[in-house]
Amino acid sequence: MNNNLVNNNNKNRQKCPICNSHEHSFHLKSACPRSKNRTEYELVKCNVCSVIYLNPMPTRDNLSGFYRDDYEDNWGDARSLKQYIEYLVAKRIPRKAPGRLLDIGSGTGAYLREMEARGWSVTGVDAFAGNFKSKIPIHPSIVKHELIDAHFPDAHFDVVTMWWIIEHYLDPITELREVRRIIKPNGLLAISTCNPESFIASLWGRYWHHLLLPQHCVHFSPKVLGACLEREGFRVVKVRQVPITAGVMGSLEGYLWEKGFNTRFINSVVIGLGVPFEMLAACFKSSDLYTILAEPVLSTR
Repeated sequence: MNNNLVNNNNKNRQKCPICNSHEHSFHLKSACPRSKNRTEYELVKCNVCSVIYLNPMPTRDNLSGFYRDDYEDNWGDARSLKQYIEYLVAKRIPRKAPGRLLDIGSGTGAYLREMEARGWSVTGVDAFAGNFKSKIPIHPSIVKHELIDAHFPDAHFDVVTMWWIIEHYLDPITELREVRRIIKPNGLLAISTCNPESFIASLWGRYWHHLLLPQHCVHFSPKVLGACLEREGFRVVKVRQVPITAGVMGSLEGYLWEKGFNTRFINSVVIGLGVPFEMLAACFKSSDLYTILAEPVLSTR
Protein backbone atom coordinates (compact mmCIF):
# COMPACT_ATOMS: atom_id res chain seq x y z
CA MET A 1 0.00 0.00 0.00
CA ASN A 2 1.21 3.48 -0.83
CA ASN A 3 1.12 5.61 2.32
CA ASN A 4 2.45 8.70 0.54
CA LEU A 5 -0.99 10.23 0.20
CA VAL A 6 -0.08 13.77 -0.75
CA ASN A 7 2.81 16.13 -1.22
CA ASN A 8 3.60 17.31 2.30
CA ASN A 9 4.98 20.58 0.89
CA ASN A 10 1.33 21.62 0.54
CA LYS A 11 0.53 20.86 4.18
CA ASN A 12 0.48 24.42 5.50
CA ARG A 13 -1.55 25.63 2.51
CA GLN A 14 -4.32 23.04 2.94
CA LYS A 15 -7.62 24.86 2.67
CA CYS A 16 -10.74 23.94 4.60
CA PRO A 17 -12.98 21.57 2.60
CA ILE A 18 -16.07 23.38 3.89
CA CYS A 19 -15.38 27.13 3.79
CA ASN A 20 -12.05 27.24 1.84
CA SER A 21 -10.27 29.13 4.62
CA HIS A 22 -6.53 28.53 5.05
CA GLU A 23 -6.68 29.43 8.75
CA HIS A 24 -6.59 26.41 11.04
CA SER A 25 -5.29 25.19 14.41
CA PHE A 26 -3.71 21.86 15.32
CA HIS A 27 -6.24 19.37 16.73
CA LEU A 28 -4.42 16.04 17.15
CA LYS A 29 -2.19 13.50 15.44
CA SER A 30 -2.96 9.78 15.39
CA ALA A 31 -2.60 6.48 13.56
CA CYS A 32 -5.57 4.19 13.13
CA PRO A 33 -5.30 1.44 15.80
CA ARG A 34 -7.63 -0.83 13.81
CA SER A 35 -5.48 -0.76 10.68
CA LYS A 36 -2.30 -2.49 9.52
CA ASN A 37 -1.18 0.96 8.40
CA ARG A 38 0.69 2.66 11.30
CA THR A 39 1.30 6.01 9.59
CA GLU A 40 0.28 8.96 11.76
CA TYR A 41 -2.07 11.59 10.35
CA GLU A 42 -2.73 15.13 11.52
CA LEU A 43 -6.14 16.66 12.12
CA VAL A 44 -6.64 20.42 12.23
CA LYS A 45 -9.64 22.56 13.14
CA CYS A 46 -10.77 25.36 10.86
CA ASN A 47 -10.62 28.71 12.63
CA VAL A 48 -13.60 29.97 10.62
CA CYS A 49 -16.23 27.20 10.43
CA SER A 50 -14.85 24.82 13.14
CA VAL A 51 -14.87 21.67 10.99
CA ILE A 52 -12.03 19.23 11.73
CA TYR A 53 -10.16 17.74 8.79
CA LEU A 54 -7.00 15.95 7.70
CA ASN A 55 -3.97 18.11 7.00
CA PRO A 56 -2.75 17.33 4.42
CA MET A 57 -5.80 15.79 2.76
CA PRO A 58 -5.43 12.49 0.89
CA THR A 59 -5.82 12.21 -2.85
CA ARG A 60 -8.77 10.12 -3.98
CA ASP A 61 -6.66 7.62 -5.97
CA ASN A 62 -4.40 6.77 -3.04
CA LEU A 63 -7.23 6.81 -0.52
CA SER A 64 -9.02 4.06 -2.47
CA GLY A 65 -6.23 1.66 -1.50
CA PHE A 66 -7.31 1.79 2.14
CA TYR A 67 -10.74 0.47 1.23
CA ARG A 68 -9.24 -2.26 -0.92
CA ASP A 69 -6.67 -3.45 1.62
CA ASP A 70 -7.97 -2.58 5.09
CA TYR A 71 -11.68 -1.94 4.85
CA GLU A 72 -14.28 -4.65 5.32
CA ASP A 73 -17.99 -4.20 4.68
CA ASN A 74 -19.08 -5.67 8.01
CA TRP A 75 -22.75 -4.73 7.94
CA GLY A 76 -23.57 -8.39 7.41
CA ASP A 77 -27.10 -9.73 7.43
CA ALA A 78 -29.54 -6.85 7.83
CA ARG A 79 -31.76 -9.10 9.94
CA SER A 80 -29.10 -10.06 12.48
CA LEU A 81 -29.46 -8.82 16.08
CA LYS A 82 -26.64 -6.31 15.60
CA GLN A 83 -28.29 -4.90 12.51
CA TYR A 84 -31.71 -4.79 14.15
CA ILE A 85 -30.30 -2.69 16.99
CA GLU A 86 -28.54 -0.44 14.49
CA TYR A 87 -31.74 0.18 12.53
CA LEU A 88 -33.63 0.75 15.76
CA VAL A 89 -31.27 3.32 17.32
CA ALA A 90 -29.62 4.98 14.30
CA LYS A 91 -31.25 4.29 10.96
CA ARG A 92 -34.92 4.89 11.64
CA ILE A 93 -36.52 7.33 9.22
CA PRO A 94 -39.86 9.06 9.85
CA ARG A 95 -41.21 8.17 6.42
CA LYS A 96 -43.14 5.13 5.21
CA ALA A 97 -43.05 3.30 1.89
CA PRO A 98 -43.82 3.40 -0.95
CA GLY A 99 -41.31 5.80 -2.46
CA ARG A 100 -37.84 6.04 -3.94
CA LEU A 101 -34.95 5.71 -1.49
CA LEU A 102 -31.29 6.35 -2.32
CA ASP A 103 -28.58 5.10 0.04
CA ILE A 104 -25.20 6.76 -0.51
CA GLY A 105 -22.17 4.73 0.53
CA SER A 106 -24.23 1.55 0.53
CA GLY A 107 -21.41 -1.02 0.74
CA THR A 108 -22.81 -4.40 -0.29
CA GLY A 109 -26.39 -3.21 0.28
CA ALA A 110 -27.55 -4.60 3.63
CA TYR A 111 -29.60 -1.47 4.31
CA LEU A 112 -31.06 -1.58 0.82
CA ARG A 113 -32.25 -5.14 1.38
CA GLU A 114 -33.92 -4.17 4.63
CA MET A 115 -35.70 -1.15 3.14
CA GLU A 116 -36.68 -3.06 0.01
CA ALA A 117 -38.37 -5.64 2.26
CA ARG A 118 -40.29 -2.75 3.83
CA GLY A 119 -41.71 -1.67 0.49
CA TRP A 120 -39.27 0.96 -0.75
CA SER A 121 -37.97 1.20 -4.31
CA VAL A 122 -34.25 1.28 -3.53
CA THR A 123 -31.08 2.48 -5.24
CA GLY A 124 -27.55 2.50 -3.87
CA VAL A 125 -24.39 4.29 -4.90
CA ASP A 126 -20.88 3.35 -3.76
CA ALA A 127 -17.73 3.90 -5.81
CA PHE A 128 -15.84 1.33 -3.71
CA ALA A 129 -18.51 -1.38 -3.64
CA GLY A 130 -16.39 -3.74 -5.70
CA ASN A 131 -13.46 -3.48 -3.26
CA PHE A 132 -15.07 -4.80 -0.08
CA LYS A 133 -14.04 -8.08 1.49
CA SER A 134 -17.43 -9.68 1.99
CA LYS A 135 -19.16 -12.97 1.37
CA ILE A 136 -22.46 -11.14 0.86
CA PRO A 137 -23.43 -10.48 -2.78
CA ILE A 138 -23.63 -6.83 -3.77
CA HIS A 139 -27.22 -5.61 -4.13
CA PRO A 140 -28.06 -5.33 -7.86
CA SER A 141 -29.35 -1.75 -7.52
CA ILE A 142 -25.97 -0.34 -6.44
CA VAL A 143 -24.32 2.04 -8.90
CA LYS A 144 -20.53 1.66 -8.63
CA HIS A 145 -19.73 5.33 -9.20
CA GLU A 146 -19.39 8.52 -7.23
CA LEU A 147 -22.74 10.23 -6.63
CA ILE A 148 -21.86 13.11 -8.95
CA ASP A 149 -21.16 10.62 -11.78
CA ALA A 150 -24.40 8.65 -11.35
CA HIS A 151 -26.41 11.38 -13.16
CA PHE A 152 -29.70 10.84 -11.35
CA PRO A 153 -32.64 13.01 -12.49
CA ASP A 154 -33.58 16.21 -10.68
CA ALA A 155 -36.02 15.89 -7.74
CA HIS A 156 -36.07 12.10 -8.08
CA PHE A 157 -35.81 10.62 -4.58
CA ASP A 158 -38.23 10.76 -1.66
CA VAL A 159 -35.53 9.80 0.86
CA VAL A 160 -31.74 10.05 0.68
CA THR A 161 -29.65 8.37 3.38
CA MET A 162 -25.95 8.83 4.16
CA TRP A 163 -25.07 6.44 6.98
CA TRP A 164 -21.51 7.10 8.19
CA ILE A 165 -20.27 8.21 4.79
CA ILE A 166 -20.05 12.02 4.78
CA GLU A 167 -16.88 11.91 6.90
CA HIS A 168 -15.21 9.87 4.12
CA TYR A 169 -15.60 12.56 1.45
CA LEU A 170 -12.76 14.83 0.39
CA ASP A 171 -15.34 17.39 -0.77
CA PRO A 172 -18.54 16.90 1.26
CA ILE A 173 -20.09 20.18 0.10
CA THR A 174 -20.19 18.95 -3.51
CA GLU A 175 -21.98 15.81 -2.30
CA LEU A 176 -24.58 17.83 -0.36
CA ARG A 177 -25.25 20.05 -3.37
CA GLU A 178 -25.84 17.00 -5.55
CA VAL A 179 -28.19 15.56 -2.92
CA ARG A 180 -30.11 18.85 -2.91
CA ARG A 181 -30.52 18.59 -6.68
CA ILE A 182 -31.82 14.99 -6.77
CA ILE A 183 -34.06 15.03 -3.68
CA LYS A 184 -37.76 15.85 -4.03
CA PRO A 185 -39.00 19.19 -2.62
CA ASN A 186 -40.81 17.32 0.16
CA GLY A 187 -38.04 14.75 0.57
CA LEU A 188 -36.01 13.72 3.61
CA LEU A 189 -32.23 13.58 4.03
CA ALA A 190 -30.81 11.42 6.85
CA ILE A 191 -27.11 11.66 7.75
CA SER A 192 -25.30 9.72 10.45
CA THR A 193 -21.72 10.54 11.36
CA CYS A 194 -19.22 10.77 14.24
CA ASN A 195 -19.02 13.69 16.66
CA PRO A 196 -15.37 14.75 17.23
CA GLU A 197 -16.49 16.99 20.09
CA SER A 198 -18.31 14.25 22.01
CA PHE A 199 -17.47 13.56 25.64
CA ILE A 200 -15.76 10.25 24.82
CA ALA A 201 -13.82 11.77 21.90
CA SER A 202 -12.55 14.53 24.16
CA LEU A 203 -11.60 12.00 26.84
CA TRP A 204 -9.68 9.59 24.59
CA GLY A 205 -8.16 12.05 22.12
CA ARG A 206 -5.81 10.30 19.68
CA TYR A 207 -7.11 6.88 20.78
CA TRP A 208 -10.77 7.65 20.03
CA HIS A 209 -12.42 4.64 18.40
CA HIS A 210 -14.14 6.59 15.64
CA LEU A 211 -11.17 8.56 14.29
CA LEU A 212 -10.41 5.90 11.62
CA LEU A 213 -7.69 7.87 9.85
CA PRO A 214 -7.17 8.47 6.97
CA GLN A 215 -10.54 7.10 5.77
CA HIS A 216 -12.39 9.68 7.88
CA CYS A 217 -11.20 12.87 6.19
CA VAL A 218 -13.66 15.41 7.60
CA HIS A 219 -15.19 15.39 11.10
CA PHE A 220 -18.39 17.32 11.87
CA SER A 221 -19.93 18.24 15.20
CA PRO A 222 -23.75 18.42 15.02
CA LYS A 223 -23.57 22.22 15.06
CA VAL A 224 -21.07 22.37 12.18
CA LEU A 225 -22.95 19.85 10.04
CA GLY A 226 -26.24 21.62 10.71
CA ALA A 227 -24.73 24.90 9.52
CA CYS A 228 -23.43 23.20 6.36
CA LEU A 229 -26.87 21.79 5.59
CA GLU A 230 -28.53 25.15 6.06
CA ARG A 231 -26.06 26.82 3.69
CA GLU A 232 -26.81 24.19 1.05
CA GLY A 233 -30.58 24.59 1.13
CA PHE A 234 -31.75 22.25 3.88
CA ARG A 235 -33.59 22.75 7.15
CA VAL A 236 -32.56 20.57 10.09
CA VAL A 237 -35.65 19.02 11.64
CA LYS A 238 -34.06 16.71 14.21
CA VAL A 239 -30.71 15.70 15.69
CA ARG A 240 -30.84 12.21 17.17
CA GLN A 241 -28.13 10.95 19.53
CA VAL A 242 -27.04 7.31 19.05
CA PRO A 243 -26.79 5.75 22.54
CA ILE A 244 -24.74 2.63 21.68
CA THR A 245 -21.48 3.45 19.89
CA ALA A 246 -18.67 1.05 20.99
CA GLY A 247 -16.71 4.23 21.70
CA VAL A 248 -15.67 3.49 25.28
CA MET A 249 -14.30 -0.03 24.94
CA GLY A 250 -13.18 0.49 21.35
CA SER A 251 -11.04 3.43 22.44
CA LEU A 252 -9.61 1.38 25.30
CA GLU A 253 -8.66 -1.36 22.85
CA GLY A 254 -6.94 1.19 20.62
CA TYR A 255 -5.02 2.60 23.59
CA LEU A 256 -3.83 -0.86 24.67
CA TRP A 257 -2.94 -1.80 21.11
CA GLU A 258 -0.67 1.23 20.74
CA LYS A 259 0.95 0.47 24.11
CA GLY A 260 2.02 -2.96 22.87
CA PHE A 261 -0.87 -5.21 23.94
CA ASN A 262 -1.36 -6.71 20.50
CA THR A 263 -4.73 -8.27 21.08
CA ARG A 264 -8.27 -7.74 19.91
CA PHE A 265 -10.93 -8.18 22.57
CA ILE A 266 -13.87 -6.21 21.22
CA ASN A 267 -17.06 -8.28 20.98
CA SER A 268 -20.72 -7.75 21.86
CA VAL A 269 -20.19 -8.56 25.54
CA VAL A 270 -17.17 -6.27 25.95
CA ILE A 271 -18.87 -3.43 24.05
CA GLY A 272 -21.77 -3.75 26.49
CA LEU A 273 -19.52 -2.74 29.38
CA GLY A 274 -19.25 0.74 27.94
CA VAL A 275 -22.94 1.17 27.09
CA PRO A 276 -23.97 2.86 30.39
CA PHE A 277 -21.36 5.60 29.82
CA GLU A 278 -22.39 5.97 26.17
CA MET A 279 -26.06 6.25 27.08
CA LEU A 280 -25.23 8.87 29.69
CA ALA A 281 -23.29 10.86 27.08
CA ALA A 282 -26.28 10.61 24.72
CA CYS A 283 -28.57 11.98 27.44
CA PHE A 284 -26.34 15.05 27.60
CA LYS A 285 -26.38 15.34 23.76
CA SER A 286 -22.72 14.36 23.55
CA SER A 287 -22.80 10.90 21.95
CA ASP A 288 -19.98 9.67 19.71
CA LEU A 289 -22.49 9.10 16.91
CA TYR A 290 -25.53 11.08 15.85
CA THR A 291 -28.12 11.28 13.07
CA ILE A 292 -29.35 14.49 11.50
CA LEU A 293 -32.68 14.58 9.68
CA ALA A 294 -33.15 17.46 7.25
CA GLU A 295 -35.63 18.61 4.61
CA PRO A 296 -35.10 20.81 1.56
CA VAL A 297 -35.98 24.45 1.98
CA LEU A 298 -38.47 25.38 -0.71
CA SER A 299 -37.21 28.15 -2.94
CA THR A 300 -39.25 31.36 -2.95
CA ARG A 301 -37.84 32.48 -6.30
